[in-house]
Amino acid sequence: FYGEASLQLGNYEHVETQFMLNAPLSDNVAARLAISTINHDGYFSNGQSDAEIGSGRLQVLIEPNERVSLLLLADYFSEGGSGPRT
Repeated sequence: FYGEASLQLGNYEHVETQFMLNAPLSDNVAARLAISTINHDGYFSNGQSDAEIGSGRLQVLIEPNERVSLLLLADYFSEGGSGPRT
């Protein structure tokens, strides 16, 4: 069992988070969850170049015996905001 978390704050309402957790679910099943976000206001007066980013991953490892190992994986990613100034 192991976990980590971090938080970063900065200019332009910058907030960045990271979270990770490894957990045994039984003798032969373990899971890992990782989540990350980045958000900040735009760098220009019209609000452009802002960021709204979120991602996550869930992994489940199943080892029913010594010869078989199965890794199930799910990913998520979202990117929003008005984007870079052109």
